[in-house]
This record gives sequence, structure tokens and C-alpha cells, in this order.
Amino acid sequence: MNLCDVCKTVPFGDLPDFPTWLPTFHLPLMERDLVPYLPIDNKEWKQEGKTLGLPHHQTLDMLRTAAESCGICQLINVGISRVLELLVVANESEWYRYSDKSGPPTMELFVCKREAGGDGFVVLSPAVKNYEVFLMGAIGYCVDYDSEMKGKVSGRIVPQDPKSPNVLGQLRTWLQSCEQGHNHEKVTERKLPARILDVGNPELDPNHIRLYEPQGAVGYYATLSHCWGDSLQFTTTKATIEQRRSSINILDLPQTFQDAVKITRELGLRYLWLDSLCICQDDHRDWERESAIMGDIYAQSYVSISAMRSLKDTDGFLTSRSARQYVPLKLNFDGASGTVLAFALPLACAAHGSRYIEMGREPLSMRAWGLQERYLAPRILHFASSQISFECDGGFLTEDGFADTDRMFTLKNKDQETPKWPVRYRGSNIWRSILSFYSDRHLSKQSDKLSALSGLVRAFYKVSGGAKEASDMYVAGLWRQNIIEDLCWQSIGGRGVRPAFYRAPSWSWASINCSVGSSGLGDFTDIAEVGEVSVDVPGENPYGEVTGGFLQICCPLVPVRMSYERESDWEKKPPERNLRLQIEGEDPYGYYSMFDVKEEIDRDKVDEMNLFIMPIAWKTAEDYKTKKEEKFAVSILVQPSVGPYTEDGIDRNLSFRRVGLLHPSGTKLIDSWISMKEKKELKSYTIV
Repeated sequence: MNLCDVCKTVPFGDLPDFPTWLPTFHLPLMERDLVPYLPIDNKEWKQEGKTLGLPHHQTLDMLRTAAESCGICQLINVGISRVLELLVVANESEWYRYSDKSGPPTMELFVCKREAGGDGFVVLSPAVKNYEVFLMGAIGYCVDYDSEMKGKVSGRIVPQDPKSPNVLGQLRTWLQSCEQGHNHEKVTERKLPARILDVGNPELDPNHIRLYEPQGAVGYYATLSHCWGDSLQFTTTKATIEQRRSSINILDLPQTFQDAVKITRELGLRYLWLDSLCICQDDHRDWERESAIMGDIYAQSYVSISAMRSLKDTDGFLTSRSARQYVPLKLNFDGASGTVLAFALPLACAAHGSRYIEMGREPLSMRAWGLQERYLAPRILHFASSQISFECDGGFLTEDGFADTDRMFTLKNKDQETPKWPVRYRGSNIWRSILSFYSDRHLSKQSDKLSALSGLVRAFYKVSGGAKEASDMYVAGLWRQNIIEDLCWQSIGGRGVRPAFYRAPSWSWASINCSVGSSGLGDFTDIAEVGEVSVDVPGENPYGEVTGGFLQICCPLVPVRMSYERESDWEKKPPERNLRLQIEGEDPYGYYSMFDVKEEIDRDKVDEMNLFIMPIAWKTAEDYKTKKEEKFAVSILVQPSVGPYTEDGIDRNLSFRRVGLLHPSGTKLIDSWISMKEKKELKSYTIV
């Protein structure tokens, strides 16, 4: 396909760098594909004499007319159409309609290099008003496996068949390069797990494998990380274990297992560990014992095979992938002349390289058990919907050329422990990152909330240099040494859902299903003091299932009630804001609440809930309304314990359950709490 006159004038192999003055951006809206960048200095960039790159088409009509015959403009139009579609949807939402926005893009288009991560370019357009800049399109470059440009361009074409010889060869190349070229710890032969699948020699018997009990033998093995689905298709039980030891016909396995056997053999490995076959599923003691060391099994593997794209085991992960549109593009690139293949990139991935790595829309990325498997495996091959990627301590690579030298899902990245704002948090940034990735993932068995994280807990504590047993320091998802800050977790958006049965004390994030955030107390001063903390762990896994627990806390206990004061902008703003709660004798406007489970709150019956706050810590900061220095506090919102949270032997008048957070302000008010602590007038209460 020919290029239009504008594209013919653009040196696509030697474009300007991405504007360094656009390093920050709003959180992308509408599934993260709508990306308005925000200049770092908050100034009118045009008045500063800055540019967004080389000019391209300057109107939408010009671009779309050119796209009728120009392949590059067609690819650019893919991104533009997506942006315009999302702007329509965004403007129909109350939140976006009332936000301070800069208007739509002008459609004056500019091109520059991708910000990071791979070869290609992005298309930018300024907003109609103010100083924001929209990402309108993103194009990557790749080449075929036998291209003369393969030494210059890292990306390769992504064939529809992931079983093609070139793709399978790429997997082996990634592993070989890791072994020979990376300076991180090498993978060595390890003691094999108690049970493992022997995939045998495919040339001698391609159709059968067996369950092998190695009795301490060593070797290299692969693991499978997968979504089971709603029903178990093929497992090992007490009734079938003898037959599994003898022989398993590969054709009897669900497709994901068959694909895992194929990849294991293609990599030249003899052994494959697969949870549903290597753990006896109806033997509770066996499951508890093996699930407790599952993290070690993944950590000691040669490679983990991640069935990222499969929603259930019958899906498989080696089925055909969607065809990509490639446009041949001749260019001078990095000192060489030749033809590359241009293709459209997802806008979210172009703006945030981390989206490639997170793979948040893939089924396995939402499986709770899959997180510790990803953190702990030394090397992973991810079989995702659009392409395969490779992950190790040396970084992250994709078939089409995205590359990052940092590993996101790791316990070894010490840079995470030196944040940009070092006083914001007291506890580990790595642990906080783990919770943010884990908390809203899905579980087939809801009682596994803590068990599915237990291997990662043990490994995290070990690399953190813990002197005691982790079980002595870890209580239902919180760490004793950072208990004050850990208590101040937040249910993001109040979208938590409380399970129908007891799973953890109300003070633990594990008590509800939600996305969890953290209230950093790095520069706060404590008001509360935590005393005894106890949890009941019935099984052999000390980091697993919890059946009861309590926490004693010494702090003020302050009643709060509903505020009925109207917001000053109530006629313009959407009505469904967080409830405001007020303290007797303080500002009647009150403070916005953050309930853990909003659906539990009846706005007409809030005052019947008998709500209190327990102030935890305080600091001085500028009040956003008065612009004056003011003290404010982080507080836990509680109510007297009822139902499954009531513990025998605990005084009902002193026993509470957590229902949310509240951040009250007022120097006089908080000084009174500080004075109570100094005078040792605080009482002790129990949260269950």
C-alpha cells in the first residue's frame, strides 16, 4: 500500500524524542485507553515555544481521506477512532461531565518516538482548551524472522498460530539468552516436588505421561499457572492416584494441560508440576501441606508456563490468535536502510509500559492464586490473548518487541523500597504493591483468601530479613511490626463485598472482597496503641485460613452521626457522593466517610448504626478550603460488633467491628485526643 504525501515527508526512522516535559499524565479513563497528558510545569506549552514532534495531518478529515489509500494513516486512524469513541462515552458519565477538563483534541496531529519500551512512534494532539495533550495513536515496528533488519529491530511478527516453529524457537531463544546473558541468579537443578508429572520422551511414547513420586530426586521442571474454571475437569483423588501413577492418556486431559505438556516437551524438559494433578484434591491434609509450600515449588522451577489467556482448563492456550494488520514501511533506521512492518499498538500500553506487563485484562491476571505464582517463579512464559511474553529478573519481553529491563512482579527490587516520597509510608512498598495487585483477584473457593497468598507471605518475610518466624509476625494479612499503618487499609471506592461466611476479623482487608489501598502514615504521629492481637488458625498452614481473631486497641472512641448540611455546589454536582459524618460540637458539614462496603449503608438509617471513630494517627497539613495549617487524623470507623463478629467472652459494650475510615480535621479537636493520650486517659477496646 502506498503512503500519502504527508507520510512520505516524515522520517519515520528518525523522529524526535517523546517530549520530556510530558512525563506525567492523568490516570487514563475508560479502560485506560483515553490518555490526556499533563505538562509537568502546568504551563501553556505553546506559549513556552515547545513542540509535540513533527507535524502530520492537521485535521481529522485530512487524515481520514489519506487513510483511504495510505496504510500508515489507516493505522493512525485506528487509535483516533478509539479515542473519539471513548470521549463520547466519557461525556455521558456524571464524573467526567463535571470534571475540569480541557476539551476534546484539536486533531492537529504530531508524531514523535514512543516514550519507551520499543521501536515505533506515537501520535499526539493538543486539547482545545488549556494545556493538555491527548495520545491519539501509537504504532510499533517489527520484522519477519528472516528479515535483513532483524539485528536492528527487536520485534517480530506475531503469527496467528502460536505453535509455529518460529514462535517455539523464540521461546527457546529467550530462555537461552537468560541463562547465558543475564547476570541474575541462575536456575539450577532442584529437588523435585513430592509428586510431579513425568512427560517422558515424546519420540518413544507421545500419547502418555504419568504421575511420578521422585523420593528426593533432583532435576529441572516446569510449572503450570492456570485458571481452573467452574468445574474440575481432570484431577488426582484418592480413588484415581494409583491409576495416575501408572499412566495418563494425554488425550484425556483438558486442552490447557495438553498444551502445557507440549510446551514442556518443546523446551526439552522431562517434568511438569500441575496443582490439580500433583495434589490429591480430596485429601485435606495433603492439600494443606502442599498448598503451604506451593510458593517454593514455583520458586524452584526451571520455568513457569502461564496460561494467561485461558478462562478455564478446557480452553487451552495454543489456539489461533487474531490476525494483525501490518503495513510495510521503508525507512532509514539506526544506521541501516530496509523495510519494517508497522502495526497499531493499544493506546493504554503505549502510554503505560506497565500495562504490557500487568496484562490486567487476561483471565489469569484476575486469579488470586496466580499472583504468588508470578512473583515467585524465576522465569515465566506468558501465553496471552495477543502474543507470548517472557519474564525473568532480567526484565520483560514480548514477541512484537516491547522490552523493559525491570521486573515488576518481584520481591528482589530494592528500588521499590526507596520511593519518591520516602516519608509517606512506614511499611514496605513491596508489600503494599503485593496487596494492590492481589486484593481484588478472584477465588473459586472464597475461604482461600489468605491461603492463596501464604507462599508469597513466607517468601516476602524471608527476603525482608525477618529474624523470627513469619507466623509470629503476620496476622490475617497484617504485619505486627507495622500494625498501626496496616489497620488503615482502604476499600477503594467502597466497592467491597462481604462474603457470606466468616473469613477474617473485620480489621483485616481479607474480611471483604475489594481492591485495597493504603493510608500512608509515614509522617503521622500515633494516637492509638495496639495491644494484644490474636487469630485462630485451624490448619497446618500458619499463614492460611483464619476462623476467628481479635485486636485490642487503646484510643479515643468518638461517636459520629449523619451530616445533613448541603454541599455548596449541590445543584451542579452529582448527588451520589460519599456520606458525610459529623462529630458533636464540630463543623456540622462533617467529613466524607469511606465505608468498606457501601451496599451495607442505608442513607436513611445511618444514625441507627451507632457509629464511632477510633482516631489512629495525626499530622499537620494545609486545609484545602481555608489554605491554613490544620491538624487532621486518620480514623477507623466502627460500630458495636454483631452477628458473626461477636466473640464469646468479650464484653459487647467494648467490642466493635470495623466498617470503614474517616479523616476528621480540626486542631482543637485533635489536640484534645493528644492530651488524652499524654494524660493516659485512653481506654482499651476490642475489634473483632
